[in-house]
Amino acid sequence: MRAIKESPGLVGAYVNLGRLYLDQHQIDKSLWAYTEGSKLAPDRAEINYNLAAIYEERHDFESAVRFLEK
Repeated sequence: MRAIKESPGLVGAYVNLGRLYLDQHQIDKSLWAYTEGSKLAPDRAEINYNLAAIYEERHDFESAVRFLEK
């Protein structure tokens, strides 16, 4: 979080935080981190894949497909 506070445009910090939250099964926080990362890098495959996986786990298939299509 310090990296994000110091440099809010640092996409890698959001990706790392999203991954950390996923590993800790904190899905809502992971969704937030990846969503913020997606705003900065909408075409980054890793972010879109993880967002699709989170939405699939939440049974929001329409959103999951939307991110897979990116």
